[in-house]
Amino acid sequence: MKKIALLAAATAFALSTMVTAAPAAAEGGSGPNPFSDCGIGAALFPNTPVAAVLSNVIWDVGVTAVISAVSSKDTCNGSRVKTAMYINQTYDGLAIDAANGEGEYLTALADVMGCEDSAKTALYSAARVGLTETMSRADFGTLSHAQKAEQLFNVVDRAAKTDLAGRCNVA
Repeated sequence: MKKIALLAAATAFALSTMVTAAPAAAEGGSGPNPFSDCGIGAALFPNTPVAAVLSNVIWDVGVTAVISAVSSKDTCNGSRVKTAMYINQTYDGLAIDAANGEGEYLTALADVMGCEDSAKTALYSAARVGLTETMSRADFGTLSHAQKAEQLFNVVDRAAKTDLAGRCNVA
């Protein structure tokens, strides 16, 4: 019962923030609305602000959305942010797909990164090599989920900017 009350309060706060932020944006306010334009919710529901707000609130009470909006106005845009969020959400499935060299999670990752079909095999290989290196580290067992996801993000982001430059959209 306490969880429902907390969720209801957080949702009300998020919705009120979204409503009060709209006039500021219309008046030339600076920056995105953290609850509808940033965070995991914006990545999952880019065209449905209410769903984005609810998702952000449910995920972590909007903490990552607010942090991304405050730290830099540009952090709520671009495929790199969406890639990082996707990797964080689907890390376990991506690890299995990378071990197999293919799969729906890797295919979706390539799509989120805006990779051409000709770049997908190289991206999958980079993910596999990067995960193998990460998992072989002595401290792998002590890494948090977020740290593992960050390691994978760094690998695929680097591959997209170097070997796959021009074939993946890493804006």
